[in-house]
Amino acid sequence: VRSLAEAAGGQVRLNNAQDGGAEFEISLPLAESDPGDAQMVASTPIEESESHVMVIDDNHMVRDTVDKMLNTLGIVTVTHEKAEEALRHLRTNREVDMIITDMRMPEMNGADFLRALRQSGDTRPVIIMSGYDLECEYTDEAQKPNAQLKKPVTLKSLKRAIDQAQHTTCT
Repeated sequence: VRSLAEAAGGQVRLNNAQDGGAEFEISLPLAESDPGDAQMVASTPIEESESHVMVIDDNHMVRDTVDKMLNTLGIVTVTHEKAEEALRHLRTNREVDMIITDMRMPEMNGADFLRALRQSGDTRPVIIMSGYDLECEYTDEAQKPNAQLKKPVTLKSLKRAIDQAQHTTCT
């Protein structure tokens, strides 16, 4: 929690509570609205697109937020809470064009998901999102995504990551 708060420009303080316990105070800066987000949405066609993106995140709030952002861009989505479920879905469904997965999840993390996907011969673009620095997370080439997305996700950063992933080939 501390590293996420600091990465977002905030801080975590530990205070002694009156009853002898501990109290944590988390302070985060207000997010500034980006006028480019409204312009991007206005210039993006609202009709249903041919793009299908899978979102994988164990945190339902993040998963739902990214899902709604993608829908705003006219992208059809399918979501999964667990990477294992997503792999099973992808084995039988070729409709998904791109995958956005969280890096840190229980059971199977984003890098292990990506390795399993590549080992199966699947070359669909993958974006890994995280609130942490990802450069040191990849132990081999099969774990390197087509793009990275830093949390907290904005519409602008999401669109940029999608554009990058579409133009980057996997190894």
